[in-house]
Amino acid sequence: MDDPPPDTQNRVLAAWEERPPERVAEYFVKVRSTGTPLSKRAYRSIVVAYERSDPTFVLKIDKEMKRPGIHFKRTAQNAGLGIHCKVGMHNEGHDLLMNIMAS
Repeated sequence: MDDPPPDTQNRVLAAWEERPPERVAEYFVKVRSTGTPLSKRAYRSIVVAYERSDPTFVLKIDKEMKRPGIHFKRTAQNAGLGIHCKVGMHNEGHDLLMNIMAS
């Protein structure tokens, strides 16, 4: 079976009202590893699912999301800010906070 395209990913997440169970975020991580493009919503669901359990992984996702066209929503930005502080990346956290306040 082929991995779902971004529009299908969005439909799945909409059905879960943007708060899917952890297994759905795990599936998106698996899909990501195959090289299938993820939707903005899929990236956000990964960030929210892994922000507490694996902040270093979320920072990798954050770097991927810096590419054009993908932006955090406020909740994901707040999660990213907390993660940067949790892992001792205070300068990066400060930069993220300035970006949040500017948007």
